[in-house]
Amino acid sequence: MLSKDEDRCVHGTCIWFSDEKGYGFLLSDDGVSSMVHYTDIKEPGFKRLYRGQRVTYEELETEKGRSARRVKYVKDFTSIADHSSL
Repeated sequence: MLSKDEDRCVHGTCIWFSDEKGYGFLLSDDGVSSMVHYTDIKEPGFKRLYRGQRVTYEELETEKGRSARRVKYVKDFTSIADHSSL
């Protein structure tokens, strides 16, 4: 378990995010859930996440549980569909 002041950079996926409430949850690749607040998304423009979106973030243990901070979108273009057959 992480100490209160210790954090680590992890890769994960958004499992739920509410634009209205301004928070959601991420699931790390090793199966640990962390809450994310929109103020911790470090990308330009409107701060939001989509279900299934890949991200990197720092995981922090707080008195309320695990929290994600410094969240960044993974810009992986390998999943772009091949539309040549359309």
